[in-house]
Amino acid sequence: MNEDSKAVCLAVLAKAPVPGLAKTRLIPALGAVGAARLQRRFTQRTLRTALRSGLGPVALWCAPQVQHRFFQALRRSGVPWPCTRSLKAT
Repeated sequence: MNEDSKAVCLAVLAKAPVPGLAKTRLIPALGAVGAARLQRRFTQRTLRTALRSGLGPVALWCAPQVQHRFFQALRRSGVPWPCTRSLKAT
């Protein structure tokens, strides 16, 4: 992190890669499963980028819930983040 800059917390908002839930506007082109795969890759890449940036801690906000197997697998695979929350649907 640059000594002249203030630390920030990067918030990453991510939906679980569930067919029919994630990247719904891409379903006509990719299919529900293809859109979910793309969501998985986007989330993984975004987290890697945020963590490598060195700007500060990364907070992962999850939908539909942090207990979803995708987010738990990320944690088990060693993707560190100090703060994880579920987003509530409104």
